[in-house]
Amino acid sequence: MTTFDVSNLNNDYCSIDGVLFNKEKTVLIRYPEGQNKNIKFPKSVTSIGKNTFHGCWKLTTMDIPEGVSSIGDSAFLDCNFMASITLPQSVTSIGSHAFSGCAILTNIKLPNKVTSIEAHAFSSCTGLTGVTLSENVTAIGDSAFFDCTRLTSLTLPKNVTSIGVNAFSKCKAMKTLKCQSSTPPVVEGTYFDDNTIANVTLHVPKDAEEAYRQAPGWKEFKTISAF
Repeated sequence: MTTFDVSNLNNDYCSIDGVLFNKEKTVLIRYPEGQNKNIKFPKSVTSIGKNTFHGCWKLTTMDIPEGVSSIGDSAFLDCNFMASITLPQSVTSIGSHAFSGCAILTNIKLPNKVTSIEAHAFSSCTGLTGVTLSENVTAIGDSAFFDCTRLTSLTLPKNVTSIGVNAFSKCKAMKTLKCQSSTPPVVEGTYFDDNTIANVTLHVPKDAEEAYRQAPGWKEFKTISAF
């Protein structure tokens, strides 16, 4: 499909340049898989819906404008040729699987208002080499960065309190994990696989080094360094 064409008489939906919106133009519902031109967001849009860009393999870049506050589940799932995505500071929530499978996406910077990284949000982003988490992130969901095979380092902000199962499993290039919290975050099950954790140096605050060496999920690190 390359276009949506909605009648002006439709009470629930409308289309602009072949893209599907709700009638009020506050929710971007669906971008046609076969379309490859840059989308023009109406200023009224505050939400990108579930599966909106799922499988849109012709898209290579996305600049989401200020005003958009939520990105739905699987919104950009399997956008295999999406190399660059810019998120505005207005974004407060990013759904599960939102960017999963964006295989050539290299960098992502999360807006300051995002407090939680949902399950599988960036899983199988195999080209991802740089991730900047906001200082306000408190939770990292199950498999959030699962199979990010080129991610070499990550800094967890001081407000992170919980990390889900398999959050960093199969991140086989990971060499450095810096945890800024003086209290070891609660770890749910195994969040690194054994092969990965053996090669990662964990950097923790000097006053918390012993706490990390004793904490479940952290004491398994072979190398723990204080800063």
